[in-house]
Amino acid sequence: MKRHVTLKKDFIAIARQGRIWRSNLLLLRTLERNGQQARFGLSVSKRVGKATVRNHVKRRLREILRDVSLNPGWDIVITARPVTATPRFSVLKDELLGLLAMSGVVDPKDLERTRYV
Repeated sequence: MKRHVTLKKDFIAIARQGRIWRSNLLLLRTLERNGQQARFGLSVSKRVGKATVRNHVKRRLREILRDVSLNPGWDIVITARPVTATPRFSVLKDELLGLLAMSGVVDPKDLERTRYV
């Protein structure tokens, strides 16, 4: 039987060595590394809500990241705060895109075409 790959060590390394960017809804941890591709992980704790609420938050965050081209060579961990379940999608998207732009993971020019009018 094949063992599953765990990212726990990578999450811990990002938490210890990486930079932190905060907003009202999210916490973004970034760590620059040598690599071809940017990697991201999501962390949504039980404080956000029950399983259906947590899964809904994760789906929303993945949908936002689907249209964003991340700069190569970054490890990113996005942690949802307990109030993340309540705002509208557009508010959540603006918060996440703002954090990504501040952290340097995404070029601000690339974000202009992903924003809602």
